[in-house]
Amino acid sequence: WYTVSLEYQEGGPPIPHLSDPDMETKGNPRVLAFDIECSKAPLKFPNPDIDEIYMISYMVSDGNDNSQGYLITSRSIVSEDIPDFDYTPKPSYPGQFRIFNEQDERASILRFVEEFQKHRPQIVVTYNGDNFDWPFMMARAKYHGIDFWKELGISPAGEDEIRGRCCVHLDCFAWVQRDSYLPQ
Repeated sequence: WYTVSLEYQEGGPPIPHLSDPDMETKGNPRVLAFDIECSKAPLKFPNPDIDEIYMISYMVSDGNDNSQGYLITSRSIVSEDIPDFDYTPKPSYPGQFRIFNEQDERASILRFVEEFQKHRPQIVVTYNGDNFDWPFMMARAKYHGIDFWKELGISPAGEDEIRGRCCVHLDCFAWVQRDSYLPQ
């Protein structure tokens, strides 16, 4: 809510003033966008009952045009340590990536939980995260005794939506589906 005062001028309309100018400033939310890669049988879709997550990539933006990329690998599937690297397709999209080479899938998921807690994103972005990334991660975390609701405040909200206790989840796949039916 705003507290508005009016300044009156002779012959002119009143000019509104906000009592709290900080209310006019836009927030700079912390955003975390992530994607997972999974093992799977040839020509099959990944199954969280038997397949493992072997990479979790994510970018974190602090809302001030500062972003950092991260990659978590499971050395039980990835054969060598991966060094930090730079992937900058355009100067306007800098991509410095810090790598966490973890022992196995459980350690990789725990590293993601630790990083998520450290960065405390207010917005989490995925592409088909409602129907794949989050449910797969939750199933694999549960397999390893990790509770995403307890650790991250993330849980299913119905059949095809994931919500956070302290963050908003934006599934970009839903936008693509919606916008693909709009006129070009």
